[in-house]
Parts: sequence; C-alpha cells; structure tokens
Amino acid sequence: MTSTSQPLLVQLMEEFVRDQDVDTFCDQIETKFSVSTLCRLLESSTDTRMRRASVLALGMVGTIRCNESVAQSLYDDDEVVRQWAETALWTLWFRDCDESHTAELQIISALIPHDPKRAVAKATALIGQARNFAEAFNQRAIAYWRLGMYDASINDCQTVLELNPKHFGAASGLGQCYLDKKEYAQAVEWFERALDINPNLDDISKMIQELRNEM
Repeated sequence: MTSTSQPLLVQLMEEFVRDQDVDTFCDQIETKFSVSTLCRLLESSTDTRMRRASVLALGMVGTIRCNESVAQSLYDDDEVVRQWAETALWTLWFRDCDESHTAELQIISALIPHDPKRAVAKATALIGQARNFAEAFNQRAIAYWRLGMYDASINDCQTVLELNPKHFGAASGLGQCYLDKKEYAQAVEWFERALDINPNLDDISKMIQELRNEM
C-alpha cells in the first residue's frame, strides 16, 4: 500500500469514531486495504494515528492470522493503541471459526453468568464440532470455574494456550483457578504469564504484588 493510501485509513477511522457506522467502515476497509497491509502498517508505522486506525480495522475485519501482530501492539507506546489492541484480540478470538460457531459461542458466553452448567454442555457440543476453536475451550473454562470445577477449568485453559499462546485471558484464568485452590506459587506464575502477554492488566499486577507480600 502506498503512502498516499495512509491518510485514507486515518480518515476512515475518524469517520467511524464520529459516526459509529460499523457496516460502512468495514465495507470501506475491505475494499481499500488487505489484512496483510493492515498488519504491516500496525507493526511498522511511526504514525500513532496509523497504528490506531490499523488496529481498529483489524478488530473489525481481521482474522486469527493477525493474532501475533495485534498482540504485539499490547506493548505499543500509545495507550489508545494498547486498549484497541486488547479489544481487537477478543474479537478475533471469538470469530476464529465459521459464522455459525461464532454465533453459538456468543450464546454460550451470555449463558455463563446465569446457567454455567448449560453453558458447559453447549460448549462441549461446540468443541465436538470445532476441536481447534480455542475460544470455545476458554468459555467452557470460565463456566467450569463458575461451577467451582477448578481442575476442569485448568485443563481447558491449558488447551487454549496450546492453541493460542497469546491468550492472556486463559493465562489469567489459570492464575485465578490456582488462587482459588490456594496454590499461590502457581497462581503467581500464571498471573505473571498473563502480564507478560498483556502488560496492561493492572488488576493482575496488583494481585501479583499482594500474593508476593503474603507468601
């Protein structure tokens, strides 16, 4: 993509921030930019506005192939880029499958606070259809945790990290499970792993310090 296209991406971002028209933004991005170009701009641009626009666009139209590029942006110098990168990653993870599986996962996620047992059953069925869908394992891990089934949650979190090593949510989930099991050294280890992936997890950072003070 030539330098003359770079202002267009920033312009599209500014229009989206103003109008909040998701469909128009996505259509324009997909027409004008390839996902690989957006990744390259995110990784290499010295213009903060370009990195913001790139990570916003990748969150809207990117695929799991952008996972590494977006995860690197969790260390960006700009706070907005870091915040948008975290949001983009969750979006990428949820749609790392076909549309029907993504829709089912959204239903499962909404069920977890109210009916975690049913969420586990539905997530298990989804995993049977999509064995490499990391976020399905992660959502089941959350449901297991809500049921107090910490070992089952740990197993699922470990599977998530095998499929997606950048999944700071699964790493922090492991930390929470070990904390609830009162295995504090392992809790700290996994909380630190989550913080290594995403240094913006302020609550996790505070928790690590509190645990270290008590150990």
